[in-house]
Formats: sequence, C-alpha cells, structure tokens
Amino acid sequence: FTPRTGENLVYELPPKQGHEEGRFFFKSLSESSIRNGDDDFLIHKAKEIEEQIRLFYVAVTRAEEALILTGYWQEDRGNSFLEFLTRGLGLHRHNATVVVDDTDISGLSLLTEDDVRMLYEHARKDDVIREERRRTEVIPLSLPRAASWRSVTEASDVRSRHGEEWLIIGDIMHRIFEYISKGLLHEQDIPSRAEKMFRAKGMSRNETADKIIIVSKDIETLKRKGVWQDIIMPKQGSFAELPFILDAGDNVYNGRIDRIIKENDTYKIYDYKTFPVKEKEVGYLLKEYSFQMNIYRQAVRKLFKTDAVTSYIVFTHTGDVVECK
Repeated sequence: FTPRTGENLVYELPPKQGHEEGRFFFKSLSESSIRNGDDDFLIHKAKEIEEQIRLFYVAVTRAEEALILTGYWQEDRGNSFLEFLTRGLGLHRHNATVVVDDTDISGLSLLTEDDVRMLYEHARKDDVIREERRRTEVIPLSLPRAASWRSVTEASDVRSRHGEEWLIIGDIMHRIFEYISKGLLHEQDIPSRAEKMFRAKGMSRNETADKIIIVSKDIETLKRKGVWQDIIMPKQGSFAELPFILDAGDNVYNGRIDRIIKENDTYKIYDYKTFPVKEKEVGYLLKEYSFQMNIYRQAVRKLFKTDAVTSYIVFTHTGDVVECK
C-alpha cells in the first residue's frame, strides 16, 4: 500500500548486510516532509506506482471493439490513470485543447465535450434500436410446500406412561445393547458401565444400584429366552442403532433403528421396548407402534434396495419377540 499522511510504513526490507531475508520491519515516519525524502519510502512508493500501471494496462487492453475513457483535465494529476495516459501517449494542452504528440496512433481520437455533444445532435436517431419493453407484471408463483421433518421416537410416550426413570433406564439399556452388538462392551463390564451412565444422569448411588438390578434382571430374562444370543450379541451382516432419513413426500422422517440382522437375504428389524409390559397390552402396543415399524421397513427397503424386510418388537422386560406387520 502507499501510506498516507500521518500513517506508518510497513514493508519487507530487501536482503542486505545486517538483515535476514524475509523479515518484516516497521518504520514510523509521521511527517510527510521527512517521509517524502526517505529512500525506503520512495522505493516502496515507486513499486506501488508500477503495480498500478500494470493493472491499468491489463484493464484497457481487455477491450475488444472499442475503449472509451472520459476524464477531467487537471494540471496536477498525481498518479491517476489520466496521468498514465498522458505519459504513455504524450498528451498535452495546446490552446485549451488536449492534443497528442504521436498522431499516427491507429484508431485514437481525442474529443472535447463540444465534440461529443455535436456528434450526438447529428446522429441519426432512427439508427437507434428501440427495445420493446413489456409492462411489469406480478405473476403469483405456486411453490411446493416444504416437507416437515419428524423424529421417529417414543420418548414422550414412555415418559407419560411410565415416568422419567423408565425413560432413563430405557436409554441406558439401548446404549448397552448397542455396545454389546458392536463388540464395544464385554458382558462382565456391563454393571460398571451401567453405573457410570446412571451416575452421569444425576442419580444417587442407591438409585443407581436399584436401576442396575432392573437392567441385570432384564438381561437374564433375554438370555433365558435366547434373545440375547440370537439378536443382541455381535453378528455378521448386522447393524446396531442405524441412523436413517426417509423422504416420504409430505414428511421427512429421521431416527435410529435399534437392530438389523440379515439372515438368508432377508433383513430383520428389531425394535427394543424397554419399559414394563403386561401380556394383555401386547396386542394394543403392536397396533400403536405399527406406523413406526412401517417407517423403519420403508427406510430399510430404500437403504438396502430390497423388498425382503420383516420387523419385530422385542419386549426386553418379558423377553418376548413379536412380529409387527
């Protein structure tokens, strides 16, 4: 940059004795009379002017058919673009008219304000192509309604039916099942991991001990009925807590599928329900969660490009696995 009056000069000093290459130096010259006589400042200023000339050259040489420049003549032009032209073309004033030394420059014309006015007055107006402009109209646009996003979860339902504690228990059991299915947690470490997670939820030591007992009993029930071995333990061709986004037209659904196991080219979906369930409630719950399971089936069909998809609800409190159609 070219410093103005009262500004400091920042520049990269060229390598010379007593200085290392690439170092930046700060030089403060607040008085313009002193600054204009400083060698470093003059070198810096000359480089800036050279750069401006290069930029001006690039600009004017981009014209393809014609280049028209307008300006107001001043004797003191400083380092303006007009000054660059004056020096490059040899412009000067003669009898109140700007002339050029080299009259052999092809295509160059110098016109005064009177010349431009005269050309306009004598120009053939019928040569001007008039563009027909349409009257501005307001055209209403019918934009498609944006699809709403919905999360596929039963958290609010669990909270209203069984209370906040069962919501916390269910969340931790889901995480334990996920870690086991992915091989990230060994069975013997479940109690200590569950304790850390319950304590992180703000539960006291006694509350945590009670909740770990519930988790342990459910796991024993799942083992006794073979659900632990057949569904929750790690398997090839399986997924745990698989996230998805499903565009269903009017709505976009997002969620996580608890468990997917591929068996004989069929993708089996398992959704864990970790709250207490009575036998007489099973039929009702299958209907209540049929919409959620249908969304899961659609998502799996699109994700894996298959129609061979079945879905099941796993009631972890009883160890029952029921197909949901």
